[in-house]
Amino acid sequence: NEDRFYVMDFIKNSENFYISSSEGFVRKIDPRAKKVVEEFALHDNKIFTVSVNQENPYELCTASLDRTMRLWDARKIGKGKPKPIHEMVHGLSVTGASYSPDGKYIVSCCNDHYLRVWNTAKLTAKSSDEDGPVPDSRVRHNNKTGRWLTKFRCYWDPKQQGAFTIGSMERPRCIEVFGVNEDASSTSLIMRLRDDNVASVQSINVPHPKLDVILSANSSGRGVMWTKA
Repeated sequence: NEDRFYVMDFIKNSENFYISSSEGFVRKIDPRAKKVVEEFALHDNKIFTVSVNQENPYELCTASLDRTMRLWDARKIGKGKPKPIHEMVHGLSVTGASYSPDGKYIVSCCNDHYLRVWNTAKLTAKSSDEDGPVPDSRVRHNNKTGRWLTKFRCYWDPKQQGAFTIGSMERPRCIEVFGVNEDASSTSLIMRLRDDNVASVQSINVPHPKLDVILSANSSGRGVMWTKA
């Protein structure tokens, strides 16, 4: 069929993983059995990303073209139209949302040019409005990648609590590192990384889990490894 896969996220202490799709489905895959174990219809439109809370692997976060980020308890998703634990309505399509490695934060990237951060410990008691739980902080960021570039999303650094990377539309071209303070009340730009050999937008920017290395890539498939000088 026309269903396309977008992002996958592995489940802690398991070989299984979740994968998001263009038709609004999230599927749980067992690679050993080479089959779909579970399939959930979680949005009416494209799901750009699915993220697993590695501290509580039954908790999922999805980001969609329908302008929402939703949090789910996989144990409670039944047949019919599932109901999320929380739904956060954004200004435009949400191109990425993910739990931090310790499960303490969630960051979203939206085409309305904001990055939003929630402290997950406050979610149950957090003040809400008609758009869902209010983010603890947000920061302006140019996310206008257009039609031909890979959409931006944030990538947490497992070595540094509260730090994440993201692509940038700034010139000269660069990748950016942001930091979230302890209670998520503030999110700010820490640094920009540039090099004369990097002249294109780096949409994908993944920190190494142990080394001081970031691997970035543009929409043409060219990769760059960033290390300390």
